[in-house]
Amino acid sequence: MPYNEFVRQIIVKPREERNSEHLYAKIHLDALREAMKTLNGSGLKLWLFLNKNQDNFTVNITPSSCQRWGIKKDSYYSGINELIEKNYLVKVFEHDSVYYFYETSIPDSEKPKWFSEDNSTNITANKNGIKEEK
Repeated sequence: MPYNEFVRQIIVKPREERNSEHLYAKIHLDALREAMKTLNGSGLKLWLFLNKNQDNFTVNITPSSCQRWGIKKDSYYSGINELIEKNYLVKVFEHDSVYYFYETSIPDSEKPKWFSEDNSTNITANKNGIKEEK
């Protein structure tokens, strides 16, 4: 048994090699670290779901498309809300349901020019859809 320098440390080894016939997602490790530090379970699940896609891939997400990946409806809505709140999802146009997904949270100063705190809307996702309020 190898010497364990740290009492609570465990050593984890892969049991098998990755099968080259399967698809694997490439994830930027610094972005993953930030997401793991800043997002809760629902937000992180949705972040992983969105980040698994290839570059420049547009995805139409719904609660049912996420459920196939193990994300429950409630987690879908709370995850959407968290990603919007923490600037991982940012609206492309003011009156549209299209969002940019950012691997890392962007500062408010980088939001689209039409967005301002005076002109902002409160966006809430729930089972009735995405609702906006001034």
